[in-house]
Amino acid sequence: MKTGLVSLIGTALLAGSALAAVETANLQWPLNGSTQPAGLDLTVYSRVLKTGCTGACDMIGCTDLEPNLFFRPEGGAWDSVAMTLNTADCYAPSEEYAGVIPGVSMAGNFVDFYIEYHDTSDDTYYYAEGFDSAAPAQYLLSQLTTEEFTYTMCLNTCNLPQGTLNPGVAGPFNSWGFTNLVDNGGGIWCYDLVVPAGSDPTIQFKFRNNADWESLPGGPFVNREYHIAPGSTSDSGEYLWNDDECAGLPTELTHNLTVIFEVDMSYQDPASYSGGVSIQGSAAPLTWDAGATPMTPQAGNTFTTGLTFLAGSSTNIEFKFTRNDGVSWGWESVGNRALFLDESAWPAPFIVPVQFWDNYQPPQVTTVPVNVTFSIDMNCLDASAYAGGVSVTGGGDVLANWTPGVNLLSDANNDGIYDITLTYPAGSGFDWEHKFNMSADGVNWNWEDNVANRPFTISDANTDQVLATVAWDNWLCPPSISISYIGANQVMLSWNAVPGATSYNVYRSSTPYGGFTLLGNTASTSYTDSGAVVLGKRFYLVTAAN
Repeated sequence: MKTGLVSLIGTALLAGSALAAVETANLQWPLNGSTQPAGLDLTVYSRVLKTGCTGACDMIGCTDLEPNLFFRPEGGAWDSVAMTLNTADCYAPSEEYAGVIPGVSMAGNFVDFYIEYHDTSDDTYYYAEGFDSAAPAQYLLSQLTTEEFTYTMCLNTCNLPQGTLNPGVAGPFNSWGFTNLVDNGGGIWCYDLVVPAGSDPTIQFKFRNNADWESLPGGPFVNREYHIAPGSTSDSGEYLWNDDECAGLPTELTHNLTVIFEVDMSYQDPASYSGGVSIQGSAAPLTWDAGATPMTPQAGNTFTTGLTFLAGSSTNIEFKFTRNDGVSWGWESVGNRALFLDESAWPAPFIVPVQFWDNYQPPQVTTVPVNVTFSIDMNCLDASAYAGGVSVTGGGDVLANWTPGVNLLSDANNDGIYDITLTYPAGSGFDWEHKFNMSADGVNWNWEDNVANRPFTISDANTDQVLATVAWDNWLCPPSISISYIGANQVMLSWNAVPGATSYNVYRSSTPYGGFTLLGNTASTSYTDSGAVVLGKRFYLVTAAN
């Protein structure tokens, strides 16, 4: 999926000059500076805005524009290809163009590139994000793997709450879903990822705990990366949640602590535990003798016991269950479970979360219907861009299995906030993802591209869930800029406040086609440029930031 829209938020010219024909163009995908596989064709996407010309959502596109993709392999010469209109979707009021860097040019350690828009209406040139032959954008290149490779990715769970521990991993290898890690003991949980030969050597991944995601330094959309060395066949890495250091946890109990254990056998054959269930472990009063510490049966095919660990006992123990089929005791097939004995709530007992025999993962579903309200603020967009409707889509039948235009939102209050309430029936899963769509004509649907799929979680605890209102593509509204020449080579810029913005960047250039220089950053909604030169035109750009 293409992500990471880069847009110029507000552009203005010195009084007396005209706006540039092309207002903005970006490097849509893949992102500048990203790593791409060497030797393979690479499709590069760019979006361009020229009011009155782009955004017709037809099969022709803006006839004023001639877009070209220029590229140069390491140590090579510049070459170019004409870019073509992407008709797979509507991107009004912009248009998207695509060009292919051939695999033969994806050689060496990097490839330079830039995108040029020739506006034939006035014979001017616009360079996407200001990159050109003198200062090009760049993709780093990595060679495809030649051997099958196994990467063992491990998570040290020392800084996760042990009472709700259910670690997993997500990445392109599981469509950013949830794959359980295996308990290796000592608080270390691992997963063996097998990467076939001929794959991209860059592995992206992120750890999860139940519905929670890691938040790594650099922002919520930063992923972990591992690069496979040429010719290697295996490696491993151990990580800390959020890259935070382990807290200094106590190693011994300071009180006599009662610990409640419970195991759920409801997904096992009752004959397999007809003779009872027992718990074994590494510290007294537990032993590793099968059947030595029998547990008490409860309603719902669960077994429980309360044990007292004496002051001075280790806070880090291991335990495991056995069961008796009426003839002999049998052990679980999983590794020993690691447990930190938490006495922070003493003298109350420490209640260990219910365990399942062999770590069986029961279906995670609701038992009652759950209403979910989705809402999006469309005030930052021209109404013509979504005149054909606003919809929400995502995984599963309720969200139309990623089909846009089915679940249409409405604006009952005429305040620019569109919403819809959908009902998830009993038996629905807990974790879902969604995105919003808009259409200018009700036929061609435009997707949010600047954000990853938006996750949300439902549960029986909240049967009328209202998700936070978001902005389309998480955009900030564009500032409306006014410019006044106040004499002595001074220009006064002012603009309206943008909701959600914490500051504004002010840029200046002698051309509308790029080369903007940052003049300063301000929390105010005005700025005085004391370095403006009266000779010639001056172009200003103000961007809102948060």
